Amino acid sequence: SGKYKCVASNGESTDVEAEFDVKITNPITVTPTNTTVEAVLGTSVTLEVTVSPSQAAVIWTREGLALPESDGGHYDFETDNSLVSQNKKTYKLIINGVEDSDQGEYTATATLNSDTTSVIITLSKSSESILKFNSKSGDVSVYEGEAATFSCSINNIQNIAVTWKWNGKNIESVNQFQNRHEITNS
Repeated sequence: SGKYKCVASNGESTDVEAEFDVKITNPITVTPTNTTVEAVLGTSVTLEVTVSPSQAAVIWTREGLALPESDGGHYDFETDNSLVSQNKKTYKLIINGVEDSDQGEYTATATLNSDTTSVIITLSKSSESILKFNSKSGDVSVYEGEAATFSCSINNIQNIAVTWKWNGKNIESVNQFQNRHEITNS
């Protein structure tokens, strides 16, 4: 950067001069940790970008709309300054309790003065399931004619279908069993 001058002379007339100021600016770079992220429904997922220079500010959007900063905890925003000595900063968007409706494209837009750069990160649903038992009753011994009670506690109640089976057959189809289940959110 600096001042540059162009001087033209033909040796007969007055010299002609032109001055130019040159400023060197670093382009803004936005580097995502991943451009596609899979999330298991009901869990939290983090979308992350590293921005240079560190003075650039980042706004997260989805479908052209800025994500709300105070939405009851569904979205959390974090900034990591540990790379500032390298003129970089890391921005994180944390989506808590991922739902089907969270799938789609998220844009991180970095702005510094009049320069703007964006990157798109795609969030999709993972085929992995996190459905598991919190607890279940152990084996039960009873005398013939007595009732046997079994219980299971499941970690997630969204879109849960409960089926009890006996010797590989659904209990609803076996007359001697009473099938009861209760779903609570605890």
